[in-house]
Amino acid sequence: MAKVSVIPIFLLLLLAFASVGMMAPAVETQQRRCSVYLSRSGCKLFACREQCFKQLNGNGNCIANWDMTDYACFCAYDC
Repeated sequence: MAKVSVIPIFLLLLLAFASVGMMAPAVETQQRRCSVYLSRSGCKLFACREQCFKQLNGNGNCIANWDMTDYACFCAYDC
């Protein structure tokens, strides 16, 4: 009886687990993310995060406008 090397078996198992891990979950289990501007200017980070969390249970961040002269409160939340 021929000796079976462990390395090819290990590589096949690794490939199988990697391919299963890369499969996308079913559509009904995927969570959609929505976003909204809570204010267009004068963003204060603490206030933005607090307002976003209280209103939409989301994550608020201050982002710069196109001119880089002011910041807007941008809120991302689960739809």
